[in-house]
Amino acid sequence: ALGRLFLDGCINALRDLCRRLGTLALSQWRKTFCICVLAEQCMNRGHTEEAQSAMASLVAADRKNFYAPEVFRVEGELILKSVAPDAAQAERLFRGAIDLARKREEKSLELRASISLARLWREQGRREEAHRLLADRARTGLSRRGQTMRDFVGIYDGGAEFPEHRGDGALAAADTAGESDD
Repeated sequence: ALGRLFLDGCINALRDLCRRLGTLALSQWRKTFCICVLAEQCMNRGHTEEAQSAMASLVAADRKNFYAPEVFRVEGELILKSVAPDAAQAERLFRGAIDLARKREEKSLELRASISLARLWREQGRREEAHRLLADRARTGLSRRGQTMRDFVGIYDGGAEFPEHRGDGALAAADTAGESDD
């Protein structure tokens, strides 16, 4: 009960912040970031309409700034939580987010969109595709730093660092026992 009160308070504070963003001289990406955080928190608490309203407040310029891949990812998640989910449209948004983040070399945003797409595929029974997607993201992101797939799984196993993805570590960890990149 205490945790719920805390989250409700956070959502109210974020709502207030978003209202004030229109009057503040902040950079466009910071405004976009705040709105995406608000939308995701509302969505996670079951307030889909509020999340949709927050995302609808973004303008065309917000879809082109640094945080644009996250806008597409959150919109995809919202589509999946809507009354009439459209998995194909959500997949297009996730793929668009991945492609844009990859083009801009925004690895964390690419990973977040990849996790969302992998979750969708898992729910559709496409586990092998989901595993390949995350394994590919892990290999390309880690090989530049001299890390291995096991390092990636150790970091992201269970989604502990990303509460919105709890339990998805199994996607990245599946079949890594046979990996030879120790």
